[in-house]
Amino acid sequence: LGSPPTRADARWSPPSGVARQGVASPHSVRPYLLVFAVSAGVTFVVTPVVRGLALRLGWIDYPSDRKVHPKPTPTAGGLAMYLGVAAGLLAARVIPFLSGLHQTSSELDAAFVAATVVVILGLVDDTRGVTAIGKLAGQVLAAGIVVLLGVQLLYFYFPGQDVIALSPDLAVPLTVLWIVALMNAVNLVDGLDGLAAGMVAIAAIAFFAYFRTPDGGGDQASVAALMSTIVAGVALGFLPWNFHPAKIFMGDSGALLLGLLMAVATISGVGQNLEGPSGGDLAVIAIPIAVPLLVLAVPLLD
Repeated sequence: LGSPPTRADARWSPPSGVARQGVASPHSVRPYLLVFAVSAGVTFVVTPVVRGLALRLGWIDYPSDRKVHPKPTPTAGGLAMYLGVAAGLLAARVIPFLSGLHQTSSELDAAFVAATVVVILGLVDDTRGVTAIGKLAGQVLAAGIVVLLGVQLLYFYFPGQDVIALSPDLAVPLTVLWIVALMNAVNLVDGLDGLAAGMVAIAAIAFFAYFRTPDGGGDQASVAALMSTIVAGVALGFLPWNFHPAKIFMGDSGALLLGLLMAVATISGVGQNLEGPSGGDLAVIAIPIAVPLLVLAVPLLD
């Protein structure tokens, strides 16, 4: 495919003659379905265990004037979701179609390390409380870890300008801003039973559907599609325990985790196809950027 854009480039045009992948075949979708089943299954099974632990340790979210639930409810369900994420990543390592992603990219490792940070931050906030400044600092730390481990916005498609490469002074702060914004967006909509988990599940499924199209990567294994699969799995695995009346809340540990993983998926997905969409139509060229913005428009506006 040739050399990727350098940070100093203002513009970069991908090489011509690159064959575009076809529509995803059933054989390329099955590995993702297996990862989805593992993530959802582990989350579903572990959630009542975490609920029992929360009751025993006093991890309870009590009613207040700013909350809508009428009775004390166990929280910190994000711990179960974290175990579901770990199980999904482990399953991907042993599935031949997906195992190569761990060897060719640092994105999955970056996502897991940062996920560990935000789950710890969320657990402390769920059980003891963290100041707004402290929570923001922890979120920036997690986003910084993602950047340091090699995940950042390097370029994006812009109408009439081919591919625009971002310089380091723009790539790093924009990546951190996007990750922090998405974590807080999911956290803000986690106010009603099943709302955050349901919305994130829908968004993750939409991302996966796009990433399996020709413009999104076709039959190729991709980090974006895998992360979307895992997020959908843990969200749907947790949802039966979070329907009204919720038996357990995901808490900040779960909301921040889902937001972080969605951010990594979108960052990976925006620049994964070096050829980019063909044609000059504005809507076609803007698809990789428009998809995450449109799907997550409600929580982002909130």
